[in-house]
Amino acid sequence: MIADKGFTIEDLLLLGVSLNVPPFLGHYDQMPLEDVVKTQVIAALRIHVERAINKIKNFHLILNQMLTVCGFPCNVQDPILSE
Repeated sequence: MIADKGFTIEDLLLLGVSLNVPPFLGHYDQMPLEDVVKTQVIAALRIHVERAINKIKNFHLILNQMLTVCGFPCNVQDPILSE
């Protein structure tokens, strides 16, 4: 799981799930090299997460459109029950 700093949800994670939070500067003037590398790795992975979220949003939009198209003919047919 990837999160920004300030997320204190380690106690809520499932077994085997780790939380990757990019390191922040803190009291240093310059970030140590290992933290720079960790930040770059997390940023590269974050791109893939954002792409996956975008695919889910697009699929949801397409699914809504399909339901609308399929539902329209049903709505213009004669009622199933008579009043």
